[in-house]
Amino acid sequence: MKEDDEFSKLSGISSGDPLVGADPFATVDPFAGGDPFAGGDPFATSDPFAPGNPFAAVSRTNLESKYYFCSNCNLEICAEQYTNKYDGINLDEILSNKKVLSAYVNCLLDKGRCSVDGRELKEHVTDALSTGCKKCTGPQKSGVRKVIRHMIKYEKASWALLKRKYDPSGTFARKYEQELKKL
Repeated sequence: MKEDDEFSKLSGISSGDPLVGADPFATVDPFAGGDPFAGGDPFATSDPFAPGNPFAAVSRTNLESKYYFCSNCNLEICAEQYTNKYDGINLDEILSNKKVLSAYVNCLLDKGRCSVDGRELKEHVTDALSTGCKKCTGPQKSGVRKVIRHMIKYEKASWALLKRKYDPSGTFARKYEQELKKL
């Protein structure tokens, strides 16, 4: 008996606890509160996590699973980025080829057909401008700087048309132009 008292002091489990000395291989009657088909209540206790409730472990597990699922959803939502499928594209080749560059500009201005990657760019350009390219990958951010720098320096007419379409108030263009002057 003295050993039991010492054990309960150290472990915090009293000898009156139903789990102490319980047979670990005993089967649990899921209808301990009564047979629901005979009018009994399987949830005889109001606390779903009470130690006597045979469904407590299942309830805790479900609750933990839901929490884990929801927290993973939040991570996925926060970590959303544009596709990195075009991160390896050779921008220098595009910028040095007037025909290819004008095809991209015409796509963005709705004046010509769009390639697959041109459509992808067009789909995200407004969002990227308004969010400061928050969903852009690292290579996309450096690519945007390179393209804007090139457009400002060598393609002033096309740059003016793009600004008029995607930034009529001029707020984004001023921000990016000032940022590029610092570099």
